Amino acid sequence: GIMTKIKFDILINPEGLSQLEASGRFGAEGRSISEKDAKIVHSFCAENYMEAYQKYYDFMDWGTYQAIDEEDEEWKSQPFDIEEFKQAALEWEEKQRKKES
Repeated sequence: GIMTKIKFDILINPEGLSQLEASGRFGAEGRSISEKDAKIVHSFCAENYMEAYQKYYDFMDWGTYQAIDEEDEEWKSQPFDIEEFKQAALEWEEKQRKKES
């Protein structure tokens, strides 16, 4: 099958704390609980979470990303499923609409 690449942003807030979130609507929920004034300092695409975290670590100069354990690494090595991201985004957007109405 086609490898799904998801775009990620590295954000840094005024205190210098960084976070990794999916770009656009896929990361809206994560960004909603973070600093409103965090700025995107770098963006990249990745095929799974291991790749995403390693690219984040490379940018931050933190060395090699280590998963918690084998099970975690196995899960983070699975190719991204775009449908899961879409579903999560839809559910979040639905929740926001209910809040606003």
